[in-house]
Amino acid sequence: MSKINRLAKPISAVGLRSRRKKGAALVEGTLVLLTVVLMTVFVMDMGQMLIYMQLFSDRARDAARFSAVNVYDQDAIESYTAHFNASAPNDGGDGLLGLNNSYVEVERLDQGGDYDRIEVRIENFPLQFFTPIFAGKYQHRPFRAVMPVESLGATN
Repeated sequence: MSKINRLAKPISAVGLRSRRKKGAALVEGTLVLLTVVLMTVFVMDMGQMLIYMQLFSDRARDAARFSAVNVYDQDAIESYTAHFNASAPNDGGDGLLGLNNSYVEVERLDQGGDYDRIEVRIENFPLQFFTPIFAGKYQHRPFRAVMPVESLGATN
């Protein structure tokens, strides 16, 4: 009986120490999980921004090329930029990733002159971020592409 009493510790001291360890582990786990979640959301936001930047700069360049070699029609160029098709959809809906004709501007510069060129801009498109520090909608600078006029649809 004396051997058992010597090995036994008071119940209150054992319970208090294990509760402290469990509480510390809970706090540490929460901090690590919060950090991992925030980093994941941040990486996803930056990935989304890079996808939008690449897509819109490519769409502007492709539309400028389309307009330089085809008959100049501002509405057709805007539709081609937003919907990958020169004819607008009947419902007037959004194209890829929410891009529609209202975000596209087409301008012909120095028409008939030596430096005749076509400029396509995608501007005022809202980018949505979810990272707590950056959360909200932002507008990126305009995506711009300029191409010299080539044939404008001439078949000679």
